[in-house]
Amino acid sequence: MKREYLDKLKDETRYSEAEIKNLKVLYCNYAELGKGLNYPRFCSLLSSIFNIENHPFSIDMFYFFDSQRDGLIDFYEMVIGLDIVEKGSFDEKTRFAFSMVDILEQGVLDIFTLREVLKKSYVN
Repeated sequence: MKREYLDKLKDETRYSEAEIKNLKVLYCNYAELGKGLNYPRFCSLLSSIFNIENHPFSIDMFYFFDSQRDGLIDFYEMVIGLDIVEKGSFDEKTRFAFSMVDILEQGVLDIFTLREVLKKSYVN
């Protein structure tokens, strides 16, 4: 990993250099070479990190992490997303949770969206 890239990630996240290098190894274990993480590979990665199979909000997390909206998550997107999920403040995590369900990016949740979120949240 190039020094400039590593320094940029250290500046933009709360991860140490060692943590970023460990995340790179983890990412390389799941990403398709030269492409990145597609949705199934992202789910496998989430499962390995958080020990949760078939998380009901995994697709929402995928769309949140995929900031370039290209259907793939590159290493930078993964580190930035995980920084919020793992090390973010309460306000950052709240904005993250809200943005996952505000699919239309309207800044409000209508009753239909709220109903779908509640349905997803109910686990037998």
